Amino acid sequence: RRQAQFYGFALAEVPLAIGLVYVEPAALVVARLVGVAVVLLVMRRRLAEVAFELVITAVQTAVAVAVFSALLGDATPIGWRGVAALLTALVASHVVAVAAVVLAVMAGGWPRARAARQVLASVSAAAVLDGALGLALALLVWQVPHLGVLVGAVVVACVWSNRVYTRLVERHRRL
Repeated sequence: RRQAQFYGFALAEVPLAIGLVYVEPAALVVARLVGVAVVLLVMRRRLAEVAFELVITAVQTAVAVAVFSALLGDATPIGWRGVAALLTALVASHVVAVAAVVLAVMAGGWPRARAARQVLASVSAAAVLDGALGLALALLVWQVPHLGVLVGAVVVACVWSNRVYTRLVERHRRL
């Protein structure tokens, strides 16, 4: 959020990583767009914000699919080449997101250097966590499908703790 100068993490790379391994590219783009649209509309975001997020999500997903497909080739997603392809695709997707957020923040009038540092610092750490969870989950479910439930519980716990932390930060900000 621009007003509070606070950026959380949404674990967006987790379903992206799973989708890159298990879902056809076109279906992955559609699924991510529908998911983002539903969440933002339920949260009653402004139409301009929904449109911005949908465009960024489409570009992120297309970039991740292109990078993953190009680097994976005909190799299996669970080998070293697959892990490298998946990690590179997640990083490429993250770069698209960071660039979009920095450009949006700069367009909103923040001083450029300060805005870029704040956005990069806050989203980069979260992206590493998101990407690692997504990579681990995709590979784990590939090898031992029923263990995905346990990793899913960890993801749910991370989302829940992030929500609690975000509410706490907001409450303290208002004091």
